[in-house]
Amino acid sequence: ANGTLLHAPILATCLSDKSAIVGVGNEVKFFALHDGHFEQSFVAAEHAVVHGLAYHPSQDVISVISGHHIHLWSLSHSKLLFSHDADDWVLDVAISDGELVYYVTAHATCVCLDIQGQLLWKCPCPEPFFCPTAFITLLPPTSTDADRSSAEKSPSVALGIWCGSVFGEIVGWTVTHSPEEEMSPPLVHAQLYSVTSNAHNGFVFALKAHPTLPLLLSAGEDRTC
Repeated sequence: ANGTLLHAPILATCLSDKSAIVGVGNEVKFFALHDGHFEQSFVAAEHAVVHGLAYHPSQDVISVISGHHIHLWSLSHSKLLFSHDADDWVLDVAISDGELVYYVTAHATCVCLDIQGQLLWKCPCPEPFFCPTAFITLLPPTSTDADRSSAEKSPSVALGIWCGSVFGEIVGWTVTHSPEEEMSPPLVHAQLYSVTSNAHNGFVFALKAHPTLPLLLSAGEDRTC
């Protein structure tokens, strides 16, 4: 933020269309992109450090991760939409155009909330394990789904999840579910996609996917990428 010295270490950052957003201790601070001046801030959690931030442009909101907590903040209305207390450490968040919120936890479980923060379902990875890092992304609809007429049921939502384990593995898995509200319990299916053994010698600490190419970058405890 234009060289500003802040009062605590910064563990998370993201950029919106207008602001640089940083997690400073238990606060989220906003700085203007054009000149770096301070705009606003809010306390995300009283007793947890902000360790994850993501900007979701379709909804113009940011998701804030602090330990077991998720906070959804509306940039257009400058207000908190909801706070959700998870039962596990939260690693990453994604939001669909249908305003469903998905997150993945440290014990490789995908969780779905509605936009008010109400729990809809949980779905564990078919191969349970502990992961220090993970990311979740919405996959494009298949050709079969895309060809359905509007009169038919909505296509299934597909999520791609990649997790790095404490044993150096990188595990990819998918979760699909129907967004139809009348389905109770919802139809949710998890499938193992890929397991890369010995990707690192020790913990996998970071994972990032290329936005358009089938490439995955990882970094580990063994000081390799």
